[in-house]
Parts: sequence; structure tokens; C-alpha cells
Amino acid sequence: MSIIKKSLLIIGFAFITISWWWDDSICPDNSHPHLINLGLPSGIRWSCCNVGSTSPEQIGGFYAWGETEIKSDYDEKHYKHGELSNQVPQRMGNIAGTKYDVAHVKMKGALKMASSKQWQELIDNCSWKWTSYRGKYGRMVTGPNGKKIFIPAGGEKYGRTEWSGKNERGAYWSSDIKDRKHPYQFRFHDGIYEVRSINRFNPGFNIRPVVER
Repeated sequence: MSIIKKSLLIIGFAFITISWWWDDSICPDNSHPHLINLGLPSGIRWSCCNVGSTSPEQIGGFYAWGETEIKSDYDEKHYKHGELSNQVPQRMGNIAGTKYDVAHVKMKGALKMASSKQWQELIDNCSWKWTSYRGKYGRMVTGPNGKKIFIPAGGEKYGRTEWSGKNERGAYWSSDIKDRKHPYQFRFHDGIYEVRSINRFNPGFNIRPVVER
């Protein structure tokens, strides 16, 4: 085989490899995060990445509701806002855009945590498909205009060592809280997509930011 033919084969193989690895139907380039307009009625844009990640398939950080740092113990004892005197974020009702909003703190600018209403809009107006993207499992979410975001199935963290549901289900905090007691959570598993309020503030969930128009 001639040197020219070998070179062409190598270039072709490299092109196929790059094309497989990079899916520009989600992001136009590798400069994350991108703000994706899915064509939703509200006009909000969703970040292509979780807080703490640098690409769409990465899970990112796990955070307790109203906290802005990852930690080693996700339990009631180590929850920063558990004491009555420290329950400022609970009394606020919605922490989006405040110092208790990890998306706003970590990613700056107009990015903030999605609310339960915004998660519900995503459920109601998009198609959801369980898939593997760059070797990670999660849901590919396609908006009314055909644009996509990938939401990885990161599971959730409890206590010091328990990491449940990785590559099986997703658990994401919302910015708002019901009755100042039960923060809203978005989750998907086994074909179920739902927003619900939960009874405990201590587990570690992922965060996906949005930008309002």
C-alpha cells in the first residue's frame, strides 16, 4: 500500500472517530457550558452541563439543597441548614439567583437552579429517550424545535459511602421548596419523569442550571 493511501486511511479513521465522539446535535463545539434553546413555551434556555461538570455526559457535583459545596457526609447531622437558626433558604421559598443557589454561585452570570415549574415544563414539552452518550447513561431530551440536551443518570448520595442509582436514575434539585419544609426534586427512573417534594433535606443530588430570557 502506498504512503498516500495509508495517510488517507489514517485521516479517514481519525475523522470517523472524532465524529463518533463529538455529537454536534447537542453542542456546537467543545466550549461548555452552552445555553440550549429547546423551543419551550417559556423561552428559557437550559445549560448543556450539570454544575461541577465540564461536558454534557459528566455527572458533576452532588449538593445538599441550599448548600454550595460538595461534602463527604450527606446526612442530617452534616446538613448546613438543619438547625432552626440557619433555615434562611427554607424561609425564602425559592433560592434561585441567591447565595444559596449553587448554580448561581459556581457558574456566575444569569445561570441559576431550575425551578420545579421549569422541570415540569421540560417533562411536558419534550421527548425523553434512555440512551448512552459518550459512554454514560442518561436521558436524551429533545425539545419542540429539535434541539437536545443530555441529562446523565447520576443517582444520589446518602451518608458517607452510599451512592445509589448511578447509571440507572437521575435525581436533581429544584430551586423552590414546598411549605418551607420539603424541597422539590426532579427525578427519572424506569420510564418515570416526575417533580415531587421530599421529606428530607440531606441527600446529595445533582444540579442542572437554566437561564431565563
